[in-house]
Amino acid sequence: MQKNILNLVAGTLCAAFLFSGCGSDSSSDNNNGDISALTVEGKTFLFYDATTGSQYVVDPDSQAINSLDTNESSNFYMLGKQAGSLVYWPDETTGDAKVIMLKEDFSVAEANITHEDFYYLGHFHGADLAAHSADEFAPEAASAAKLATLQRFNTYLQDQEQIKAEIKEALSLEGEQLCNFYVQDHAHEEDTNATQEEAAVHFALTQSGKVLFYVEGESGLEKIQGQLAVNLSEASTCEVGKSGITSTHAGVYIFLESTQKLYLVDSHGLDYHEHSAWHLDEFMPSDFHATQMIAFGDGDSEHED
Repeated sequence: MQKNILNLVAGTLCAAFLFSGCGSDSSSDNNNGDISALTVEGKTFLFYDATTGSQYVVDPDSQAINSLDTNESSNFYMLGKQAGSLVYWPDETTGDAKVIMLKEDFSVAEANITHEDFYYLGHFHGADLAAHSADEFAPEAASAAKLATLQRFNTYLQDQEQIKAEIKEALSLEGEQLCNFYVQDHAHEEDTNATQEEAAVHFALTQSGKVLFYVEGESGLEKIQGQLAVNLSEASTCEVGKSGITSTHAGVYIFLESTQKLYLVDSHGLDYHEHSAWHLDEFMPSDFHATQMIAFGDGDSEHED
């Protein structure tokens, strides 16, 4: 069970439970395909369509697909609102992972985040996902714990900007532009005693739909796996803000809006490669078109080596 670092009463947090309790306002909706085809373990995915505001939570472990579009009073509810941008935040200080729906016009590079810059903050309470409204973090209303939460999140965003700048510089040597990235284990500290195999891998998703792999070296990021890059199937483009990357045991899951596919890129004893790919039509409602994805959980996948 994940820790509740905000110390709020349970009733306040029951804005939008996905699976049980507190008058759940979500609904199961699997109009097309079979979720059992998604052979993923230990992950809960959140898919978002920034064009319509529609959101679905997909839990392969429980074989559940739940809509967040059914209750207008829910803090998760985004239909009719201006587009947002999903950010997964591991919040390693507390171990209580969170998702924040930033407003699209918020610039991480230019400002510290305030309650006016996001729509909701969501995290798990046991097996249930709940959302806080941004208004709960207004200075006149927020507790010291909530204000500290925003400060930690702001620090995380600034750290991510620094990592992004390093990866952009490394990709420029390859003639590639960055679309999205993920750092294994969320680590970003140079360990002079670590070998390349032990160092945290930086997964760089390019705007051409390729994945390159880097680790920290003595003079900056160094590419691993020789000159190899993974070319995601059917992918020729990745638009910034229209993708998602999340961890798995031996690699990453990647979502691309341009292909509507969820990819598993892993190594399991070999070079990194595209191990599996699922088109969203295989398990999602047929009228849903995702633009972004984040996910909770450590993640693993059933596969044959």
